[in-house]
Amino acid sequence: MSIPSKVLFLTAGFIAGAINCSAGMTPAVAQSEAAPSTISTAPAAPAAFEIDLKRGEVLQLIAPETRADGDAARQTYYRSAFPIAEKLGYERLGQLNVAEKVVSDYDPGAFVFFSWPDAAAITRFEDHPDWPAIKATRPDAWRELKVYTAALEEDLRLSFDPAKHYTVVVAWLDAEYPGDYERYLAGIESAVERE
Repeated sequence: MSIPSKVLFLTAGFIAGAINCSAGMTPAVAQSEAAPSTISTAPAAPAAFEIDLKRGEVLQLIAPETRADGDAARQTYYRSAFPIAEKLGYERLGQLNVAEKVVSDYDPGAFVFFSWPDAAAITRFEDHPDWPAIKATRPDAWRELKVYTAALEEDLRLSFDPAKHYTVVVAWLDAEYPGDYERYLAGIESAVERE
């Protein structure tokens, strides 16, 4: 699913406030954490991280709700999927750990930011012969794994400070009422710009 470019514009303005994504989950409060160089289940010390992407690059935001019995499956998935993706330029940028869920039954542990060099890299990854079998293992690792992907229409720079808390607001899109989301974005734009 894609994040509309207007949402990415609003996201860039929310450096000290909130991050808006277009589909999927619940509002949540999160604290920033730097991306470790490898996938680890041990908590890392909070550190600032920045996202600095150029037009044409692809931002990917993943919100995982893990299964309590899925640790082994997740580690196997990481060891299988990440080497393939990283050879194609996939990069983990950092994450916001969820400290409190405000609304919804969905309970992701974090919002993890990744990037691809371009949309063609994602296509090459999805065309890899091992990918369908690797992807099929996701239900063993996560109760739900929401992945949002958007090719950037303009440069994007975000900074996250571990001393601050961020509100992540994610809106469900309803195909029957497509104008509702645009009205929502228009309604919050002045608050976003006030910072």
